[in-house]
Amino acid sequence: MKEMLGPILRSLPARKGASLGERIVSLGRMASLIGQTVAEKYSRRRDPVYRARQRLKGEKSHLDKIGKEVEREIQEVLEAALR
Repeated sequence: MKEMLGPILRSLPARKGASLGERIVSLGRMASLIGQTVAEKYSRRRDPVYRARQRLKGEKSHLDKIGKEVEREIQEVLEAALR
């Protein structure tokens, strides 16, 4: 991303191509898309663990059971990898 920022900003005052207004609008659209991408990347709505915990809030025993199962599976994978 950083590699692209310089050329994009240098292109704003260029004489050829789109008008300055069109370039500014395009720059705004790019910034908006980047912002949406970052927000989505860190959004909990897409985190399957968070979503499962939200659905199972009222079922603490079931949630604890799933957590223990996940821990056991992770432990098995780690042990297999270290063999």
